[in-house]
Amino acid sequence: VALLFVTPIIGVYMAVRLVLPVCPDWVLQALGFVSLFTAILGAGLSIVQTDARRFFAYQFISHAAMVMVGFPLNPPISLTGALCLGFSVALSLAGQGLVLRALEARFGRLTMTSFRGLYDSSPPLAICFLLTGLGSVGFPGTLGFIAAEMLAGGAVGANPLVGVVMIVAAALNGIAVVRVYFLLF
Repeated sequence: VALLFVTPIIGVYMAVRLVLPVCPDWVLQALGFVSLFTAILGAGLSIVQTDARRFFAYQFISHAAMVMVGFPLNPPISLTGALCLGFSVALSLAGQGLVLRALEARFGRLTMTSFRGLYDSSPPLAICFLLTGLGSVGFPGTLGFIAAEMLAGGAVGANPLVGVVMIVAAALNGIAVVRVYFLLF
């Protein structure tokens, strides 16, 4: 129930409708900086987690922060990319969270301290985990790829440093997803 409540990222939509139209520039720049820092920190922390629930929480935090990075940027393409990324992340992380919950229902609390080898006992869950995980980080051929490309293109056009940090955060999230896949399955 909690997963279905938080994955639509309602705070992002409220920020777009209520804060963005009336907010001064310095507030938007501060929001962008804090969001960029949160995205890179969440991505870095998701790599080193040994518990599947904590991994998912840090992935969620990092992706939600990457969505918020696109709001203070000037090009409209970055705002459009941020909203598309929010939609993509909501779908992908909801699926990934449901897969992790299904695995926990079958095998108990999932720790990632050693290789678990769960692919033999549940191949459909392994495939779903990989597809939803790669979709959330913007793997080519997914909706997340289009959204991440739009957001990164707008960010690089507005400020190249912001674009590079966003790409690093996305790469760290991708490394974390593949690491967890190999440890669990």
